[in-house]
Amino acid sequence: MDLGTTIIGLIILFICLLPFILMGVSRSKRKKQFLQILVDYANEHKGSINQHETAGDIIIGLDEKNNTVFFYTKNKTTETKQHIRLVDYKKCAVDTTTRDFNNSKVIDTVELTFTPIEKTKPIENLLFFNSKNNLQLSGELQLAEKWAILINSKIGK
Repeated sequence: MDLGTTIIGLIILFICLLPFILMGVSRSKRKKQFLQILVDYANEHKGSINQHETAGDIIIGLDEKNNTVFFYTKNKTTETKQHIRLVDYKKCAVDTTTRDFNNSKVIDTVELTFTPIEKTKPIENLLFFNSKNNLQLSGELQLAEKWAILINSKIGK
């Protein structure tokens, strides 16, 4: 009787844990897939990825040798690849747009904004989060803030 109860308990425990295990495996596989896409994109532009991080549906990477940032994002409707040569820019900043909702601020977008050295060149943006594509933030704001600091330390070198 005790052995049967133990086996049934273990089976129920396994069934309860299975969705979390599958989500972890899926997340790990997606990160590897995103990294491979970013590495291939960097190789197309004669670069390599020395540092990278993911959050939600994005991955950002840095080629320290060529001083270039590579960015990839994919959601249900769009897929975006961008690269930015840091020698052409003087500043990187986190830009968030918010709106009021029920007496509180709600973040609509989180972007890294690159200000060019030459005023004739356009400002470049890397879109980390858009409330139209994702219901909630999942680390994108913190990732953007961290990378803004890292990128600003590399600008001008």
